[in-house]
Amino acid sequence: MNTRREVLRGALALTGMTLLPGCGIDLPVAQQPRRVPRIALFRLSPAPPWQLEAFHQGLREHGWIDGDTIVVEERYADGRSEALSEVAAKLLRPEVEVIVASGVEAILAAKQATSTTPIVMSPYGGDPVAGGVAESLGRPGGNVTGVANLGQLGGKRAELLKETLPGLSSLAVLWNTNNLVKIEDFRETQEAASAAGIQIRSFGVRRAEEIDGALSAIFQDAPGALMVFQEPIMEANRRRIIDGAIAHRLPSIFDINSWAEEGGLMSYGADSRDIYFRAAAYVDKILRGANPAVLPIERPVKFDFFINLRTAQAIGLTIPQPILQRATVIIQ
Repeated sequence: MNTRREVLRGALALTGMTLLPGCGIDLPVAQQPRRVPRIALFRLSPAPPWQLEAFHQGLREHGWIDGDTIVVEERYADGRSEALSEVAAKLLRPEVEVIVASGVEAILAAKQATSTTPIVMSPYGGDPVAGGVAESLGRPGGNVTGVANLGQLGGKRAELLKETLPGLSSLAVLWNTNNLVKIEDFRETQEAASAAGIQIRSFGVRRAEEIDGALSAIFQDAPGALMVFQEPIMEANRRRIIDGAIAHRLPSIFDINSWAEEGGLMSYGADSRDIYFRAAAYVDKILRGANPAVLPIERPVKFDFFINLRTAQAIGLTIPQPILQRATVIIQ
């Protein structure tokens, strides 16, 4: 027969209590608080909703729920490049397990801020090895891995514009001349445009505050089409650029598909939703113990060509049928 003390001990075990040896006094069993990983999304400007949606979808597919099993925080520099280092220095307060950084400037600022906390590129626009971010694509060797957009597609976009507008003779390019990656993209655009008989007119900016002046100069110059190299300072002025091009009946092409979805005439480039979705897979692997030093850097695998027929109609443009047949998505 069980003694009264043995019965009591069994009952207390079920309630998470125990007996103090020798005196029968019960004490609560210490409960360790659950550690919820914190992830920082770091970029120059706030992430567009569609990128955040893709990232959270990727996390959910790996079992991570924001606010429950993981905490995702946005950290950005309000479109000011000069503030990136300051924001990056605060990334680890409070402690974060992984930094997901977008854009070359943000990635470099994060890397300067920490050599130990894992950084996932989403994406790095250019060659991260040449940029000193990684030792190699197959084995990065440090705390930075992720997706790198190695291909420059400005030349392809120039060709698409020429096929859409056979009489095109002048093309305005709005871009950030501080971005070393975009310099190569601009050079490739120049070469393709020259081969197609198109004169390139460069409108370079270095800060978001210069966008208005550049747009005024472009519209006054009245080129045959507009190409925009997307990056955070352009993202912060997305609506202004798109609306201005429509108002001046200016055909436009962009490298991010969401720009065409929101009113740009065309876009051709890597699928950014897919890149953010894949960034979540990197986060999952790192949280489960993978070392970023040996996680290979990947390239974009999905490229899309969007055409917005509503915008074409608004600016009085008829898109040739062969071009429509090549589109991945046609926005009616």
